[in-house]
Amino acid sequence: MRGQAGCCDQSLFRAFSLWSREVRNVPVKEGFLLDNINYYRKHINPVIKKELGVRKLCPFTPSCSSYAKESIRKRGPFVGFMLGAFRILRCNGTGGGYDPVK
Repeated sequence: MRGQAGCCDQSLFRAFSLWSREVRNVPVKEGFLLDNINYYRKHINPVIKKELGVRKLCPFTPSCSSYAKESIRKRGPFVGFMLGAFRILRCNGTGGGYDPVK
């Protein structure tokens, strides 16, 4: 019995060590928040535009995703995320215009 448990422990350890090597080799481009924004802009946004049949979703000149990326880069992850979230809440289809990150 003891020999079998040790065998399973070793195989689990081996699998975990192989997985951790693969995770370490994955390049982190810009960070979790910015990578998610990039994924949205590349994969989700074009599908939404195609389904709705529009060319532009956001009425603001720097789009909401661009605003969020710039605010995260300028102000850091916490404040930048909050600025981006408030910008998305303001983006209701009416109004709009030029609204840069301050």
